Amino acid sequence: MDEALRKIEGFVDEGGPHLVATVNPEFVMRAQQDPEFARVLGSADLCLPDGAGVVWAARRQAAPCVDRSRARTCSRCLAATCTRRSFPLFLLGAAPVWRTSSR
Repeated sequence: MDEALRKIEGFVDEGGPHLVATVNPEFVMRAQQDPEFARVLGSADLCLPDGAGVVWAARRQAAPCVDRSRARTCSRCLAATCTRRSFPLFLLGAAPVWRTSSR
């Protein structure tokens, strides 16, 4: 996580747009069927594994993949880094997560 955050900080310091993707097993499966999706993932500046299955498959393929990075944890750490460095932050993702009270 520390290495990923340093890399993202470097992207911001460089300026310009950068794509960071948190790749889960569903992304891998979709990329096998959707060439455009595969192209976008392939063009990402940084792909972080989101799931033990992705890490396992990457290691099996001898791909450079050190550790699992949960998207939620990465987002929290990234938000904290952006706050500390006064970086703007834009996240593109799925529908909002609604929490309900356990009362």
